Amino acid sequence: MQQVWDWIKDVLLGTGGALKWTALVVALFMLLEGAPLRGLLHRGYNLLVFALNMIGLAVVGLALDRVEAAMPEHGLIGRLLPGWTPGHPGSWQNVLWATLLYTVVYDFFHYWAHRAQHEFAPLWVLHRVHHNDNNMDASTSVRHSLGAGVVGTVLAHFPTYLILGGGMLPYFGAIILFWVWFFFTHAQLRWSMGWLTAVLVGPQMHRIHHGRSVAYHNRNYAQFFPFYDWLFGTLRMPEQDEWPETGVDGDDQPRWAWQQVFLPWLHPVTPAALPEPVAPAVEVADDSDPAAPTMAGR
Repeated sequence: MQQVWDWIKDVLLGTGGALKWTALVVALFMLLEGAPLRGLLHRGYNLLVFALNMIGLAVVGLALDRVEAAMPEHGLIGRLLPGWTPGHPGSWQNVLWATLLYTVVYDFFHYWAHRAQHEFAPLWVLHRVHHNDNNMDASTSVRHSLGAGVVGTVLAHFPTYLILGGGMLPYFGAIILFWVWFFFTHAQLRWSMGWLTAVLVGPQMHRIHHGRSVAYHNRNYAQFFPFYDWLFGTLRMPEQDEWPETGVDGDDQPRWAWQQVFLPWLHPVTPAALPEPVAPAVEVADDSDPAAPTMAGR
């Protein structure tokens, strides 16, 4: 029994530590978003969802960690390249290349895991928690159900681990990718990335993915590289100053954060909120600018 209480204590302390740093990052982005005094309740709600999700993942992690521990340490790349060491490289050049390689491989699996969560109703019920935020900002990046976290682990993290092995992503790279870039792409920052828009996913590109209008449904699944959306036919490049409303028609968020995290299927879904497979791109009118034609499909 003492071991159980020690484990619970460790989980709560770990969740508290993660919540502290996450709240700090969200606060910094609030300043960048120009809304230091607005949306505090909304951001607090998303942080509560994050904290509950962390506790749930700690429980599920008891099983998931065993699966990861059974995977080959050096991955498939270690079999193809004898002597391959997935540990943390020493020089900053190696850190950069290792981070880039991890990002390219991870984003491929993330693309398909993300797309599956939009196209299959049972998975969409779990993933829609991330989308039924009508006021998307940096805090939305940590707004997920427990089920969606498990799906992402199984369909994106595990395959990446199988290919690259453990320890491939340096600590510095992890901070940039999962703490800075994820917050950045969800932030309320109407910054133009210029030609980089076609190379890296930024706030405007990812906001298209979260757009409420049918013109934006099932587009821009990649987290880092728009190349994958272009390759698999789901890319929708944003037009100048295009900044759509976010949310899901017919699916307002539940009042209680615990329901979002642990029981999202209990919240009724109207037919308008159900996912559909990606259709061939067609010309449709963008609700945010009726005069502007857009390439879209759902």
